[in-house]
Amino acid sequence: MLKLALTISTVAIMSAGPLHSQSFEWSDVGGELNLSVVSSTSGGDRFGQMGFAIDQVGLEMELRTSINIVRQAYPDLSQDFFTTDADGKRISVKPTVSNVWSLLSKDKNILGVVPIGYSEVAGSPEVAGYHKIDGVSYNSLFSAPNMDTIFCLDDLDRKYATDQNFSVPFLLEANVGPRYTYTYEEDRIPAKLNYLDVEDRWKNTFDACENMIQTGFRLIEPLHILIQNGATSRTIQKLPADVSLGTFPLTAIMFDRNARFNFVRFGNINPISAAEVLSSMQFQQSECSRSVRGAEHCEIWATMLTAFDDAAMIVRAGPNFEHSVFGNKEVIAPAVLVLSKRRPYPDTDEAEAKSTAKTK
Repeated sequence: MLKLALTISTVAIMSAGPLHSQSFEWSDVGGELNLSVVSSTSGGDRFGQMGFAIDQVGLEMELRTSINIVRQAYPDLSQDFFTTDADGKRISVKPTVSNVWSLLSKDKNILGVVPIGYSEVAGSPEVAGYHKIDGVSYNSLFSAPNMDTIFCLDDLDRKYATDQNFSVPFLLEANVGPRYTYTYEEDRIPAKLNYLDVEDRWKNTFDACENMIQTGFRLIEPLHILIQNGATSRTIQKLPADVSLGTFPLTAIMFDRNARFNFVRFGNINPISAAEVLSSMQFQQSECSRSVRGAEHCEIWATMLTAFDDAAMIVRAGPNFEHSVFGNKEVIAPAVLVLSKRRPYPDTDEAEAKSTAKTK
């Protein structure tokens, strides 16, 4: 196994080792990015995975729809994605991951884009299901078995949230019920707010969250939740009775309350196998992959962000580094997580001017 220590100017490639240990002490908040890139074909097509880990607090995640990113750059974009360029030539600009990245990557502070969410029709840029962007809610809850999660980008109700310069996501269970209608449930609150015997336990968390989106399947639950529920495994054990899925590409996020992130793309897998892989020693500390008894530092969540269409993740270690692509960048993603550093990179010209002044 080849493993190189990564700084802002170095890339780490690991053949089959863990992305990172989940036990972590905060340090150098907002400092240089530590980015680990992983590529593994262990287990062949079924278990092969590719992705990256951001081993640094201070990350910002922004939820944006792909079509709005493209329309902001091309205000006259037609419904069939045609516009005119500077020479008056008619061109097609679809809201693919590739086009989204080409527009956003001009900003040196943006590190990557990760597809998120589902569409009702393959290839459509319209987001299916409930989502909330900058405090404004769109759509009702969509009743589908794989959309069992409301992914909150930043839990603003957590203790010390206003003093911490990083994002800490939170997963809420979508309020879809046992029967799936594959329609919008206008009368349902999007998330289940009761927890165990506590009524509206997650109401403040849900209300305070300014950016969230319906997605799923949920793959991993924290051990403290499992213990209280009397569960014996941290991963999903079976799919809903009326759901029969084969294997397909999927993109997942795994994170803990210390603001550490893994973004993993599986080439061809089913959700249960993906949950087993993410819970294995390959991705976790050894004590986290055993039984719930005695495990520490294992408060980890994981959920599918999107699936089926193999939409790409794109990431770079900094503004002057080559980006890595995982998946098909020509696929239309209904929405993306835009990854950036909260503390901007210094302007190159300004930095050079200051350096020159010091030498005079």
